Amino acid sequence: MEFLDQNANKENMARFLESEPSPRTEWSGIAERRMHALREQQRQELLLDQQASRASKCEESMDVDMDMDECCVLSPIQEKHYSSYNDTDNAVLPCANDADRRVKLHSSFAERLDQVEEEMDCSSEDDTLPSTDDGNRRVKQHSNFAEGLDQDTQYDFYVVDTCVYIDALEGVEELLMYCLDDENHSVVVVPYQVLQELDHLKEKKPELVDHVEAAVRFIRNNLDNEHRAMKAQHTSDYMDRLATGFSGDDSILDCALQLREQVPNVGTITMVSHDGVLRTKAVAAKLEAPSQYSSSAHQQQQRSRNMFIEDMKQ
Repeated sequence: MEFLDQNANKENMARFLESEPSPRTEWSGIAERRMHALREQQRQELLLDQQASRASKCEESMDVDMDMDECCVLSPIQEKHYSSYNDTDNAVLPCANDADRRVKLHSSFAERLDQVEEEMDCSSEDDTLPSTDDGNRRVKQHSNFAEGLDQDTQYDFYVVDTCVYIDALEGVEELLMYCLDDENHSVVVVPYQVLQELDHLKEKKPELVDHVEAAVRFIRNNLDNEHRAMKAQHTSDYMDRLATGFSGDDSILDCALQLREQVPNVGTITMVSHDGVLRTKAVAAKLEAPSQYSSSAHQQQQRSRNMFIEDMKQ
């Protein structure tokens, strides 16, 4: 029995030793892993050398400075995009992959951009005019102040400010009667900013509601008649200028400057305003800007007031 037990113990010990890795086996595994890592490092270095070599060939063939990242494999979407140009005269860029695929590249995207810009200029040439600040820049304008006017006749234009409609509406009425005379060749212009300010005055200054309503009614009735003696600025032109940060005075002044652009045979442009700053800006822009405008009735009232003051002094 003791003999059998000893044999069983030997067999168990042998199985245990077989299951445990020997020091030699463990060291051989470490060596294999190190060799595998070394081979992987060498493979990566070789791949980098190949990529650098291909990049230098790209620089020589294309005669441009190119980083290694620029000589890369194109995605299927990029290949489809570049191959759609079908330009047989353009250079071919070798891609850095094993299949050595070649994709046609457009020689110059700037050429295509110039072509698009020329097409846009041709399509917009009929409905655009040079702006006042830059003759090369074009801005689309919607107002047509020259409509209904004789192209061979020189017309004078009067751009009336908001305050004149409130303080001296009778003067504006007489000015319009003067413009209605075909012999005078004159036009009253209503900037869109004036309509905006009249609308705001009804809320800000209730005491001026009657004056505002009278002015709005006067403008509306004459615009409805569609006679050439009164013209209004188009809403779109006002909104385009408003986006540039124009103030109220600048918007009215800009409306006057549009006349120079749109009327081929424009005469004198007069800014009719009680605002000294606006008149100064108009003079700086080479426009006429008299110190005051008033109707004959207003002048008669002024003379009567002066006579009353003189009588009181006596």
